[in-house]
Amino acid sequence: MVADAEHQKLTDDGQRLTHTGEAQTEHPFLHPSVGHKSVLVEMDPPTTFKTASFYRGAERLRDAGVDAITLADNSLAAVRVSNVAVAAKLKLEYGIHPIVHLTTRDHNLIGIQSEIMGLHSLGIDDILAIAGDPAKAGDFPGATSVRDVNALGLIKLIKQYNTGVSPSGKDLDDRPNFCVAAAFSPKITNGVLATRGIKRKIDCGADYLITQPVFDIARVNELADAFSQCGLQIPVFVGVQPLMSKRNAEFLNEHVSGMSLPQSVLDRMAQAEIDGNEHEVGLQIAEEIADAICDRFDGVHVVTPFNRYKMAAKLVTHIRQRENVAVNG
Repeated sequence: MVADAEHQKLTDDGQRLTHTGEAQTEHPFLHPSVGHKSVLVEMDPPTTFKTASFYRGAERLRDAGVDAITLADNSLAAVRVSNVAVAAKLKLEYGIHPIVHLTTRDHNLIGIQSEIMGLHSLGIDDILAIAGDPAKAGDFPGATSVRDVNALGLIKLIKQYNTGVSPSGKDLDDRPNFCVAAAFSPKITNGVLATRGIKRKIDCGADYLITQPVFDIARVNELADAFSQCGLQIPVFVGVQPLMSKRNAEFLNEHVSGMSLPQSVLDRMAQAEIDGNEHEVGLQIAEEIADAICDRFDGVHVVTPFNRYKMAAKLVTHIRQRENVAVNG
């Protein structure tokens, strides 16, 4: 869904949620064609210098038909290879469109602006602006979270660069075309909370939303109805994550903020543990969720479990095969 040409704010009479923006021709995943849903896949950069498997996985995802790979920024506050370096290699050597996660946790205002400028110099203009997991969650107890700005401030900061003038007023001699994603928790479906949260992000310049994984078809439909009610007119990529095991399902449900698994899914994974086919059932559940997302939204955001890219590639293949069946009747 393309944003309207004129900025409109949501008011009590229910105006549509959109913002000013020129056509983003270099962000094709935001404009899926008829019969083609945009598929984004999230991968975590490697934690060691052994990177060959990671790039093989990215190649397999490319060949399966992904539109872009999103690259986490030291997820769970664990030290990984720079996602900017990985993004550059994916783009320049593998022909893969990267979306870089940028956190406020790891950079002060100087460093974060340097990252933004560096991304543009590499021709990478797609960013997911997020706060990031707390530093205390990682493997360096002495590390601190910087957070000179929050996620909303980061969205504003990135979009400021599109004017060709830095936040300090310096002429940059170029006008980037950054397209910024904002994160959204699928747990927040209350009309007032959802509307206010999305409105703030759009007012700050968010071009599209990426949600955390959803594990319930009913929640997919609830999200679609809530967004429709508030007149959302920016693309939404709803998350889906294949479950690896009963234990994995229980951990996500009990310990990961923003994730909630229905009892029916927990029961299916428990039975799969008994039957010895947890991977197969986890993928089947993900396929069912992905089908529901494709019925109501323009795109899917596949979260790769434990960087098991083969599982993610199977889900991407399922989505593409589903499209081929629909097109060919």
